[in-house]
Amino acid sequence: MPRNAGSGAATEHLVRITHPFHPFSGQQLLCVGERYNRSGRRLLLRIDDKSYCSVPPKWTDMSEPDPEISMGRERALFTV
Repeated sequence: MPRNAGSGAATEHLVRITHPFHPFSGQQLLCVGERYNRSGRRLLLRIDDKSYCSVPPKWTDMSEPDPEISMGRERALFTV
């Protein structure tokens, strides 16, 4: 039977939460899929056998480095 919605990412892998104010900051969680909503791409992370959370990729170690910080060799105190 054909589906009309994407099933997300097919492979599972570990992702570390890097956002400093997230309750699971610094922890590695299993990424079980990806979803898209009006806010953009979201990662589905399994917390335990019954709980999941959805976070944007930029809150994890999967995010691309900020070009301003990379070019400034992490010396900039603020970004525009």
